[in-house]
Amino acid sequence: MSKKIVIFGAGDQAKVLACEILKKKDHKIAFFVDKFASEKKKKIFGYKVISFDDLKRNINQFNFGIIGIGDLDKRKKILNQ
Repeated sequence: MSKKIVIFGAGDQAKVLACEILKKKDHKIAFFVDKFASEKKKKIFGYKVISFDDLKRNINQFNFGIIGIGDLDKRKKILNQ
């Protein structure tokens, strides 16, 4: 079974994680989630960037998540949400 992963963040750290995930044959990226989704690019490497508000509507499209944010305080805040 292929693992569908959502990446929280849309910055450089998230892009590095995406590159590593794309190397794995049994892992796929579902989409990126970012607080500023409407202000950033709509897609990264061809994958959608959605807002946290849209995450609830797309909850069934992934089975794993990874936080792609370098700032530890922001990462902890995302984890607690």
